[in-house]
Amino acid sequence: MRNAIERRLDRLTEQWQAFAADPALRLLRWRAVADDLRMVDLFIDVQSEELGTTPDVFVRLRPAFGDPSRYASDLLSAFLDQYDAARPDLEAQGIAAGWQRPEAAVDETDPAFLVRVATSFQAYYADRMQCLVLVLAPATVADERAFAAWLIDLLQQRLPPTLRLMVPDPEGAPRLDGLDQMAPGLAVTIDPALDMPGALEELARSEGADGPAKLFRVNLTSIANAGAKGNLTAAERAAGRALEVARKEDWADQALVAHMALAAVYLSAGRADDAVGCYRKASIAADTVAAKGHPAAARLRVTAAMSEGAALVAAARWREAAAAFEHAAPLAEAAGDPLMLLEAWRMAGWSHEQAGADRDAWRCGQLALEAGERLPADRRGQSTLPWVGQMLLRLLDRHYRDDVHQAKVMRRRLDGAFGKGWERALEPQGAIP
Repeated sequence: MRNAIERRLDRLTEQWQAFAADPALRLLRWRAVADDLRMVDLFIDVQSEELGTTPDVFVRLRPAFGDPSRYASDLLSAFLDQYDAARPDLEAQGIAAGWQRPEAAVDETDPAFLVRVATSFQAYYADRMQCLVLVLAPATVADERAFAAWLIDLLQQRLPPTLRLMVPDPEGAPRLDGLDQMAPGLAVTIDPALDMPGALEELARSEGADGPAKLFRVNLTSIANAGAKGNLTAAERAAGRALEVARKEDWADQALVAHMALAAVYLSAGRADDAVGCYRKASIAADTVAAKGHPAAARLRVTAAMSEGAALVAAARWREAAAAFEHAAPLAEAAGDPLMLLEAWRMAGWSHEQAGADRDAWRCGQLALEAGERLPADRRGQSTLPWVGQMLLRLLDRHYRDDVHQAKVMRRRLDGAFGKGWERALEPQGAIP
């Protein structure tokens, strides 16, 4: 009997095969929620392995869409790079790997040349694939209208039926609404409607023997799923059931997980004060975990404390947020997490600044800078240390403008951490809280 995930993969396969069976269609746009698009990614991965059940070959191409005149050549380069990387494996499997791209009869930036190359590739491997499918999944799209126009231009290149296009389009921020009407008979939109939250609940109920572990897992899954549907009452009830299991089994670490899950639901619903209460309960559970010598205790205590601080920021309870982050800092140090130590002091300083307590903001900001200075130089750019510097410069300008020595010392430290002129590269003030 196939499980919930396998059945959803079967549904995607059926939807793809119905599209591929239409000789007129060339482009399939998946307009779907994020969970469903992740399953589409899994479907593509499965079809790329021996487990695949379709006669088609899928090639995922991720170049960003920036300059429309360069996109076709960027896709071509990505396609050729993938093939060159696969040649040794093909030869090892006894599969011919001698295909060569055709000579360019037109400018290589012309979408027509991309079509010619892809058609040549499919013909070379015609005994191994029915269709070659180019999955266009740009990491970023600079201009959504230009992207749609580029796709329409590509569709007008008279693609053979053995060459198909697939484009994922997130429902929360769709880029290609109206594409079907702009390319009638060539493009189609499918919403796979997979109900992935339901699939996860089904998996949670079906896997493992009945008992407290399974009961806890089912209710933990139900918290997130109810929250995603905006049903706070159901989420609270599921959390209550999960916490009751954790209490009976003396599972402090699992109680912490349940509190954190409900807190996340509250935050997404805009109920920051309720989230604060949950995170505080999670902190109590983390202390219990630590008292039992749990190997992950240090990390759990940091996570709970930082989450509480973030919820207090969301509730604009600045003084309490500053206290929560100051409490988190030594926990991060004890856990051996230098990046989290930096972030705890940074957020403590920022929260103090929002509360008008600039003296404490300056103190915490300098502690954050000290933590950042201890980082290897190549890790500083990956941290939020530049925004520590930005905060310190604001405070310096407000309170220490006339203290020439203080100003010189601070600017020397900041320049030493990042190089001269570093602050000009920052995003606008307040872009990162």
